Amino acid sequence: MEPLPERFQLHGVPHNPRKQEGTDCAPDSLRMVLNYRGKDVAKDWDIPQQLTSELTGLRGSSGGTSFHQMQKIAVEIYGLPAFVIPNCDLDSLKAAIVNGWPPVVSYKSRGRSYHAVVAVGYDDKRHNMLIHDPNYLNVRKMRYYDLGGASENSSVQRISCLLILPAGSTKKNLKQGLEKYVPKDMVSRLRIFPMLPSKD
Repeated sequence: MEPLPERFQLHGVPHNPRKQEGTDCAPDSLRMVLNYRGKDVAKDWDIPQQLTSELTGLRGSSGGTSFHQMQKIAVEIYGLPAFVIPNCDLDSLKAAIVNGWPPVVSYKSRGRSYHAVVAVGYDDKRHNMLIHDPNYLNVRKMRYYDLGGASENSSVQRISCLLILPAGSTKKNLKQGLEKYVPKDMVSRLRIFPMLPSKD
């Protein structure tokens, strides 16, 4: 097992920020990751339009978008494998970033409503996650504590995330990638919900 670097940042993730419309933080975050994966998702409303289709069903009563809906869009429309991990620990999140898998992360913004961002790096010395937030032009720094509510030194806090992996990736590839940096027993505790493109 390799040690995680103390600091790491992915520089190739397109930001494409805009002041989000209403509750479009999740579609905007998904767009960033899909563009990073080489998919041409240029129009602001491409993904929100899919949320009214029979494929994903309508948005929730608050107007938000679920990870399951984003997962279906990534798989059914863009042909990429997608994995939801509702109990991701901080080290596994960092391992995903080091592997080149920028996760869409959901957290409670100001303790009220959920907000989605893309994690693109981290700094253990300062206990910061580096994120692309749909509402901000520059890379934001966010305290580890604010992602999951655990103590700043805890690596076991639980974070909900969505990973979109390269075409052809499987759950086994995901686990092997995480296990390069995280003990197998920790990876085995993750609840990983995969959705893979059909092999027609």
